[in-house]
Amino acid sequence: MFLSRNNFLIYIVKQIALARSAYRRYTSFNIVITIIIIKLMARCFRQNSGQKEKKLASVIEKNEKVVILEISEKEMFLYGTSYGRGGEIIYNELGLRAPVKVEEIAFEAGWAGMTLEVLPEYLAEADYLLLGVRELGEENKKDIQNSPLWQNLPAVQVGCVMKYDLDSFYFQDPIALEQQLDETAAFLLSKQQAGAPS
Repeated sequence: MFLSRNNFLIYIVKQIALARSAYRRYTSFNIVITIIIIKLMARCFRQNSGQKEKKLASVIEKNEKVVILEISEKEMFLYGTSYGRGGEIIYNELGLRAPVKVEEIAFEAGWAGMTLEVLPEYLAEADYLLLGVRELGEENKKDIQNSPLWQNLPAVQVGCVMKYDLDSFYFQDPIALEQQLDETAAFLLSKQQAGAPS
């Protein structure tokens, strides 16, 4: 059912119940407006997400895999659907998948630690890598990226690695999720238009 803008606002306002004596009029008005804005933002996000999902579905194969990897000072972490870093967007909103081994170790808890030695075991099936580097992780990143284990990963060889900004991908509020959606979709679409990896 599609509602015009005015009907939509009336629909939302009818759903809000505030005790008359609990709030002053100005405070009640602010509460109602805040709820309306939040509902409108959620509606816009769902529409934007649906549009991006349709675009990606037309260019990304169902069997293509995406992995979220983060490097810290001494460790590496894989991320799943529930621990920020774009997992909510990639796996839940866009419906993309990670390699089975990554799903097995990282999805239930939301994340899992890993070592350089097992990198190919978990990332060799990934078509795309999203890479985050913590503030003290730059030296470790250089060591990892200079390793043949990293350089021989298929996603690395075809240039399908997106470095994400930790400040933007750490949070899961509506504004952060919208930015993550836009950045991730733009990256995936640009790689497909460039001819990688299919």
